[in-house]
Amino acid sequence: MVYYGLSISNSERLYGLNLKKETSTCLADLSKEILKDVQLGDTRDWNFVSEAGDTIYGRYYLPPHFDPAKKYPLIVNYYGGTTPTARVLESRYPSHVYAGMGFVVYIVQPSGATEFGQEFSARHVNARGKQTAEEIIEGTLQFCEAHSFINKEKIGCMGASYGGFMTMYLQTKTDIFAAAMSHAGISDITSYWGEGYWGYSYSALASADSYP
Repeated sequence: MVYYGLSISNSERLYGLNLKKETSTCLADLSKEILKDVQLGDTRDWNFVSEAGDTIYGRYYLPPHFDPAKKYPLIVNYYGGTTPTARVLESRYPSHVYAGMGFVVYIVQPSGATEFGQEFSARHVNARGKQTAEEIIEGTLQFCEAHSFINKEKIGCMGASYGGFMTMYLQTKTDIFAAAMSHAGISDITSYWGEGYWGYSYSALASADSYP
């Protein structure tokens, strides 16, 4: 049997599985040559319990040669659309690259993300981002409190699509972010509601039975 997969710190790898011996062998590693001289930083899971009592899952990336006695700037990243920020090496936001540039990267999976159950993902409906923003702010503050190596004066946030909307919305709710990057964010929900493929499909669900 053969199968392939990837992880938080490697690109696709092809494996052969001996079904009798139940042993696995790597047959091909697409990133082996590219990464042979590259040192990646450590990654760790980090979850918190929100004020509403929910466990909000997340993880963080540390720079190579990490020194816990130093203060590091922080990037907070959340989903694009409503898809959880995946555990992959390569993406539109390469967290290991940011960590290699001296940032700590905190990934948070707030309310509205899919793959955490129907009730959790359905919190987007007629919510306009309120609970999601509260969880991102709460998670960022708790993360900084739990990790003394974060420079609280240098925190940035970023997301795409719904995450881009969330980036803009967050700036109206808190001043903890010194920098913010909105990628393909929706800035006018009333216009978005009735226009284009996503306006008719996604917004028909997110704005179910209501007019924004």
